[in-house]
Amino acid sequence: MKDATSIILPDEILDFILHAYDTKEKCSSKLGCHSFVHNLTSDLNTFIKTDHIPSLKKKFFNGVSECIIQRAFNFKKTYGATQATRNLLSLYATNGKYDWNGMIKKYFPLLSKLRDKHKKNKIRHKKHHTIDEVYAYMQRLDRKLSKRYLWHLL
Repeated sequence: MKDATSIILPDEILDFILHAYDTKEKCSSKLGCHSFVHNLTSDLNTFIKTDHIPSLKKKFFNGVSECIIQRAFNFKKTYGATQATRNLLSLYATNGKYDWNGMIKKYFPLLSKLRDKHKKNKIRHKKHHTIDEVYAYMQRLDRKLSKRYLWHLL
């Protein structure tokens, strides 16, 4: 199972995103609790289609749903925004200049604990082994087990 990547966004970041939305869109986010979600979702879908960021088009090839935006703004359980949603919202708020880590670094240095940590490359094991490798491994295993067994008998 993959590690959960959802983070509950702080109010400062949500206000930053809503300020960008208010300056871009004709509607205001101040009208009501959920009233901006539909318009923000359609604006984000337009941003995904028109902007030339292939990672967004790859991740959100069907567009972003209102449910995802409600989760990001903590209106719907389970709370929080996933890594892809955070990147989308930060690219939208910064006009495509900064992803999530870049936005945190540039505009919110005090919230640096929220930056995404990239996993180091894991050691990949061979998927196919030759019969000689399997036989050598079985011999080593047999020697180890026989030593332990003999040790317990003494």
